[in-house]
Amino acid sequence: MNSEKRIAFMEKLLVATKEKKISWSRLDMHLKIGVRGKCFSCDIPGIKSMKIMLMTENDSEYPYLVIYYDEEMPGSELKAENPEEQSTLLRLFNYVYNLFPTLETSIDWFLENF
Repeated sequence: MNSEKRIAFMEKLLVATKEKKISWSRLDMHLKIGVRGKCFSCDIPGIKSMKIMLMTENDSEYPYLVIYYDEEMPGSELKAENPEEQSTLLRLFNYVYNLFPTLETSIDWFLENF
């Protein structure tokens, strides 16, 4: 897959997420596969077998995607291969990450409301 298609895919995921066409869930991958980073998952509406995982590992600077497109096949990793792809994927990751509470946002909420 060429860079333009990877970027278009990541941009479309970001737009669909912002428009609430795709909803993400947070996964604890440390318990499942030993990954200690952050992991989010979404199912693509209308495509029964397509599932996307957006994840980081502790030693990885940039997030990457794992795309499941066929129930009978293992997931395929989609990693950023150049600075533009890294920037796009990082924007997607940061947007999804900020959809969920963190320790700091929870403490901020507590301080403001109690």
